[in-house]
Amino acid sequence: MALTVQELFFYLSEVYGAEFCAGKEGVFRTVSWGYYIEDKSIIDDLKTGSCAVCSLVPLKDNEKAFLSFINTLNAKEVSVIIILKSHSIASFPSSISELCNNLNLALIMLPNSINIASLMQGIADLIIKEKYDALELTHFFSKIIENSFPYTQPQILKPYKLLESKQYLIILLSLPEKLKNEESLNFYLDYSFNPKINLNKDTSFYFIYKNYIVYIISNNFDSVPSKISLCAKEDKYFFKSAVSLGNIASSFADFALEYRHAVFAMCFKDSPVREYKDLGIYKILSEVKDTSVLLDIYNSTLGKLSSLSKEKYTFYINTLSSYLEMTGSINETASSSSVHRNTVSYRINKLSELLGMDLKNGHDRYLVQTALYIKTLMEKAPELFNDSLHEENKRG
Repeated sequence: MALTVQELFFYLSEVYGAEFCAGKEGVFRTVSWGYYIEDKSIIDDLKTGSCAVCSLVPLKDNEKAFLSFINTLNAKEVSVIIILKSHSIASFPSSISELCNNLNLALIMLPNSINIASLMQGIADLIIKEKYDALELTHFFSKIIENSFPYTQPQILKPYKLLESKQYLIILLSLPEKLKNEESLNFYLDYSFNPKINLNKDTSFYFIYKNYIVYIISNNFDSVPSKISLCAKEDKYFFKSAVSLGNIASSFADFALEYRHAVFAMCFKDSPVREYKDLGIYKILSEVKDTSVLLDIYNSTLGKLSSLSKEKYTFYINTLSSYLEMTGSINETASSSSVHRNTVSYRINKLSELLGMDLKNGHDRYLVQTALYIKTLMEKAPELFNDSLHEENKRG
């Protein structure tokens, strides 16, 4: 998380009476460097996310050179241009404003009479404070989702409304393979991906934790997850990444649980945004602490089919799933599976024999349906069963 152009402008406006001239769509760009451009040689040293401070005087009589100058800074991925105007220059040519608006490159004007050293020191202080607060908040929220209590409030340098909220939503975005390096990932998030989402920094925060980017927000619960998903889909790195979320948390004490819920929801691939609240029976099954109980149900039912060949097993499981979905109707199962009803009838009778159960009986059907849900859960979230499987192997 880094200083935004918007935050920088608020500071410059309050201290120096800054004027926002163009490129207002670029206010969510982030700023991590400050440069005073005294001559063209400094442009070569500019880094992505820079704030470029320069005087308007050398450019005032040459509009073409001014346009070229802005294009050059944009090519260096500068986040904001601050121009020091002279008393003889009241405004920019319209072509300059149009270019900055088209590039979404913020253009801010300051009086030429200000002290450059104080200005650059002020910008540097803002950048450092923002980085310090980001580290503090990352440490704070990481401890909370790890359920590391007791925790202490972060020693941040400025107030955040986020910490005073009554409701929170934890959103996870899975990491792309090509950006697993944390330094590269942070850089890309700050300067490319997250500015597209336009999150309000007062009511949101994001950080990297294990295999996810964790977003914590305190408003716009309906729109933000979809926006993250859409930006990911259109991004060159995140286009294969998934988005998931837990339930709304009413306090920090709920964070560890809702983070776990969001991680669990990530296992299901039924929609672009995977929500824990939509997982139905799997929510109940995932909350069973002793998963050996689930394994016992599975082994006592579908586990009896393990001796079948892979091909036969697949046929029987597909037929069984369809049969249960069609509430035990042979005809509807045959129709939905594009299989002759006699074939379906044979397989159901064979399954009843193999399972030692009457699939026409409602109780037995319910038990087998539960076993199918457990099978799906074992495939999607195998880590839930690690301890139980280990104990089973030790006994076996």
